[in-house]
Amino acid sequence: MAYVLAGAVPPVSASPYIISFVVLQLTIGGIIIMYMDEVVSKWGFGSGVSLFIAAGVSKTIILRTLNPLTQGGLLPQTGELPAGIIPGLVASFIEGNPAFLSLLPLVATAVVFVLTVYIQDVKVEIPMAFSMPFGKFGSRRWPLKFLYTSNIPVILAAAVIANFQVLGRVLYERGITFFGTYDSNGTVTGGLMYYLSAPTGEVGLIIVTILAGIVALLFAYIASKNLKKYAIRMSAVGAVVGIVLGYLLIAAYNLPPISTTTVYRAVTYMSVFILICVIFSIFWTNTASMDAKSVSEQFKSYSIMIPGFRHDPRIIEKVLSRYIPALTVLGGAAVGFLATFADMTSAIGTGTGILLTVMIVYQFYEQIVQQHGEDIPPSIRKFLGA
Repeated sequence: MAYVLAGAVPPVSASPYIISFVVLQLTIGGIIIMYMDEVVSKWGFGSGVSLFIAAGVSKTIILRTLNPLTQGGLLPQTGELPAGIIPGLVASFIEGNPAFLSLLPLVATAVVFVLTVYIQDVKVEIPMAFSMPFGKFGSRRWPLKFLYTSNIPVILAAAVIANFQVLGRVLYERGITFFGTYDSNGTVTGGLMYYLSAPTGEVGLIIVTILAGIVALLFAYIASKNLKKYAIRMSAVGAVVGIVLGYLLIAAYNLPPISTTTVYRAVTYMSVFILICVIFSIFWTNTASMDAKSVSEQFKSYSIMIPGFRHDPRIIEKVLSRYIPALTVLGGAAVGFLATFADMTSAIGTGTGILLTVMIVYQFYEQIVQQHGEDIPPSIRKFLGA
């Protein structure tokens, strides 16, 4: 009711019957999702809601990429381009006016996928073993992932921003314009929310952001192979090099320059979103028993020790404190950066959606390998790398 009455899901008419029907539709949809989630949780593996999120974003990417129809759902007529990026590019070639810039959202989506998968696999491995009265056994390594709190911070940050946007629209309809002003389509045009929303649509900003991400990833990959301790510094240098290359490309092809307002919006949006993600990452670590003290107590309850150290929770906590606080802050900042990077480059499926999809699919992959590794046929096991 709050979302419908606030205009976040606007009905086609102000009739009480239409509003009631939309509220009922959303309610029934939510109940169906809950039941389907229970079915997946009981008979499948993983979370049903996560599966629905990944399927929804995947559908959006496929339609935006391959849809041969127009925006209205009709076959392209003379002068019309298909809604899908690739069919639209082919049609523009046929008409003799190649629209190469239409590929930028697709390129941005691919870059975000690669960045997310790469960062998802970055981890610190802590040696561990089971401690028993007759000795220790089962030595293995416990991975502390760089994205220690996974995608939780970006979900909470996106929810906070979305709620502020709803609040801004409610206040704007009552004559209060501090939080935001909106046009007839509901697009924010001013106020606080204007600087807390991603500046999309400007070709120059998209090109600069994509090049910065690609070069940063390249520099980070080179550093991880040769100079592991300088990977973060090298990625920052790569981002600066990418920005310079982007501006040179804009000047070389006489593309529209990036306005000062767009730069302010981009910096403000990215800074605030990353800060919120870091705060929620710290909050989640402390409330979900993922901090160093809680993990050390869990180690004690399962008779796990770190080889070379006494089997004392205080010692284990001191060792884990070298890594967990840093991973909490850096991981939260990384997912915030990836989400804003995707939003500013007009990546298909939004930044939060792509992050969720990649991490959900990665978690499904890990669960399949972990729980059904021995049951998988050898050819599929080889494909999965299990």
